[in-house]
Amino acid sequence: MKLFVLNGNEVKVADDHPHLLSALREELGVTSPKDGCAPSGQCGCCTVLLDGKAVVSCQVPLSRAEGKHVVTLEGVAEDERRPSPSGALSSAGSASRASCCGPRA
Repeated sequence: MKLFVLNGNEVKVADDHPHLLSALREELGVTSPKDGCAPSGQCGCCTVLLDGKAVVSCQVPLSRAEGKHVVTLEGVAEDERRPSPSGALSSAGSASRASCCGPRA
């Protein structure tokens, strides 16, 4: 079993998940991180905060998350959720779809 803090709550998950994304979605029922390209980690749909740093969870082995704090969109305060690049996850350093897919200046 691996132990970590998810959105402020201590959780335990089985050791047999290939990555953090799998544990979040399949065992814990957290649906905000999406599986867009796992395990390549290129699309960013599975971005979460790991001890305050934005990471693509399909690239994070469970052993790296053990004992750490994981925050998903469900753990971000409602007033901090913004559709703009100034939102909570993008301010932590994740790529923004607006910056990579939006109109060019």
